[in-house]
Amino acid sequence: MKETRVASRYAKSLIELAQDEGKLEMVHDDMALIRKTVDENRELGLLLDSPIIKSDKKQTILHEIFSEKIGEMSHKFIDILVSKNREHLIDDVAEEVEQQYLLIKGVVQAKVISAIPLTGNEREEVLRVVRELDGRKSVQLTELIDDSIIGGFVITVGDKQIDQSVSGRLEKYRQQFSKNQYIADF
Repeated sequence: MKETRVASRYAKSLIELAQDEGKLEMVHDDMALIRKTVDENRELGLLLDSPIIKSDKKQTILHEIFSEKIGEMSHKFIDILVSKNREHLIDDVAEEVEQQYLLIKGVVQAKVISAIPLTGNEREEVLRVVRELDGRKSVQLTELIDDSIIGGFVITVGDKQIDQSVSGRLEKYRQQFSKNQYIADF
């Protein structure tokens, strides 16, 4: 939890500076590239997390990887993270930058989990529900398939969750029956 707070603060500072300098889009794109690169390269993630490898070596490697791909502001930001021995947070900071960027742009992120792929009408209905729930017009929807929910769907928007899955209902019934005071050991 503490590390998430730290990553959020670094991201907020970077976003504010980028807005002041008129480079919000560029910094957002840079952080998305950094996040994608770290996520797709396990070795890079392990290197950044390693306490054995010295920070200056990590900084050199990051500069070699991103030298022509990201802007000066993002390079300087990486230098700050490394100088504070926070390079292991680079992926978390990049994720927080994405969250805060979407908030600034008025986009809500939502996730829907269903047992089978959604049809066009179902997708539109989910988008409508998310818009009503959050109040923002623009929705970035992530669809996941999980056959363990048996049927129905689970929608997550921020810290709110709507569970209309068969497995969720079965779990509610199981809890109700286990609390039944009139029938022992049911």
